Amino acid sequence: MFYSQNILTRKGKLGIIWLAATYKGPKNKYLSSKDFKKVNIIRACEYIMHPTLPFALRLSSTLLVGVVRVYREQTRIILIEANEMVKAVSSAIAEKRLSKELQMASPEQKRDTITLPLLLDYDMEFPECQEQIHTDHLVAFAKVCIHKSLDIL
Repeated sequence: MFYSQNILTRKGKLGIIWLAATYKGPKNKYLSSKDFKKVNIIRACEYIMHPTLPFALRLSSTLLVGVVRVYREQTRIILIEANEMVKAVSSAIAEKRLSKELQMASPEQKRDTITLPLLLDYDMEFPECQEQIHTDHLVAFAKVCIHKSLDIL
């Protein structure tokens, strides 16, 4: 063998990647999401490209397949967590809206309960107007103001 067997053990540098590469099943029951999260893809690729002892070509290609599978699983986990976060935030917003609904038992309501918030974004840029702006109604400043000096004692 061209490599130390310690790196392919479960607690070795490339153990999780080795298990991901060699196990072929729809559900990976040997590895948890915690195992996938703790793998650093960049360091693993660096170690595969520049090992301390030379790897056989077949081993390095198998490890690269494992890196791809681990990366795919990491992105899947992030997607699931992001979707859960979106659901949690949207349900929190929905609960807040439900708490502000009109209560029919009391005839008077607060203004915030019956008024929709402004949804305008004042920082947005408006497109340039293609029409000519008419300035016929404007008068020069000199025609409106009196320029006499007032002499007060």
